[in-house]
Amino acid sequence: MPPTDKKVGSNMILADGINLPIVLIYGLATFGPLTLLVTSVEGLVLWLAFGVSFKASFWQILIANICSTLAGAVVWFFQAVVVSRMVIRTMPDFVNGYSYVAIVLILIYYAKSVLVEGLVLLRAKARAKIGLRPARLWKAVLLANIASYLIMGPIFYLSTRPTFGGVEFVDSAASVVNCDDTVYYIAAESKYLCKIKADGTGQQTLVPYPVADYIVTSDQKTFVYRAQDGNLYSYSLGEDQPLRLWQTDQRFDLDQVALSCDKRFVAFAEEAGQYKVDVTQDGEYNHWEHRYRWRIEARRMESKAPVAQKTVETRYHHPLKIVWDSSDANLLYYQCYGVIHTLRVQDGQLIETGIPRTNIQGSSFQHAGGGRYGGASDWGVTLDYNDKQKGLELFCMPGLDPFLVVNEGAEEIVRLRHDYGLLGIGNPGPSEASFLTGRGNVIFQAGEWLYILDSIRKKAALLVRGRKHVLTTKRFQTTLKAGHDMSD
Repeated sequence: MPPTDKKVGSNMILADGINLPIVLIYGLATFGPLTLLVTSVEGLVLWLAFGVSFKASFWQILIANICSTLAGAVVWFFQAVVVSRMVIRTMPDFVNGYSYVAIVLILIYYAKSVLVEGLVLLRAKARAKIGLRPARLWKAVLLANIASYLIMGPIFYLSTRPTFGGVEFVDSAASVVNCDDTVYYIAAESKYLCKIKADGTGQQTLVPYPVADYIVTSDQKTFVYRAQDGNLYSYSLGEDQPLRLWQTDQRFDLDQVALSCDKRFVAFAEEAGQYKVDVTQDGEYNHWEHRYRWRIEARRMESKAPVAQKTVETRYHHPLKIVWDSSDANLLYYQCYGVIHTLRVQDGQLIETGIPRTNIQGSSFQHAGGGRYGGASDWGVTLDYNDKQKGLELFCMPGLDPFLVVNEGAEEIVRLRHDYGLLGIGNPGPSEASFLTGRGNVIFQAGEWLYILDSIRKKAALLVRGRKHVLTTKRFQTTLKAGHDMSD
């Protein structure tokens, strides 16, 4: 099986040859003491075992260790390959296999140190100071580095091994959760839409076609999804093939798509052009503003025949969010400038009713939140960073040092970080976290894996290799909230 994240392991910093990353972060405050310690140890070995003057050899050994540290950068860049080849892909892998990885890396850095330091000390000036023939010099370098690595290796191992905030990883998700929630997700390898119980049972493929993002309908038997080709499809369990609903070259998000409660209609909001408006006032010079047109179109699911459409103009290039009414298939809502507008399907048109609404909840479920991300081949909406449940509050912050925290009132009951490496900034760290229905039970993503966490007992387990999870809970229900709109 190929590695799931080629960056895994890139923050492990072990042995004296890994001083370069430390220099980059901590500077001379760290580099100086570490290098002086290693130089002193190796100088003592040459003095005691080979009779070389400590004073005479110190500066030459120091120069050799500086060169070794700089050469360590080359090895450091290839650490991820070593780690992935040793099948270290998940958080439990780090818990169970970190000591073996550390030993292998220390041996690699040891070989590098011996080679670089030996070549540096073979210089004529260095040999004159040390006074050893080449064969004895290589033996001295081998022995000196064994001594320094016996001291530095354990120190770096203890300071870089991951603790995950005291969370214990166990083998079975069933021993972690106290609920049987269904988790929908996109399988990392096949890209198929699948589901699995939170306890790890009942795994099933639902859409046997590559999926990039998706909507789960209320009956959980029909799925609307954006495929890897960027078009919109629907698929119902038992069908031979999916139905293409919208062929487009636009990069749309699924909050621009809505499915009627009776599953007869689908609607989408697509960009329909832009233009400039002269809004120059007295005393101003050529003040122009952009205007953007968005077309909301409703179609029949089976025939894809247009039912109705409406054009909306906005001042900002931000997609319209749309939601179909949860009980009336003739009512559709869209949000613009923080205001929720009501549309009625009537005589081939979408007619605004003028009825103000403050909160709309649809009948479907999808991966939605406040943020957006984009890339060459993947894009979408991120989950909100926080979630609440029965007196508990969850925060899951992405970034350079991602972490997951669960608080009960003012008390922090768990903080999960992928804290491997000297800097304690592991990759991949926790992201996209949500509460399950069981008290304190959390599902989160790290890289291409989904995990289950019992925040109260501080236990976690690997659930499945997948991403973009969706639950049939209020957090994932299609929603419009007045005043919550990026377009205003």
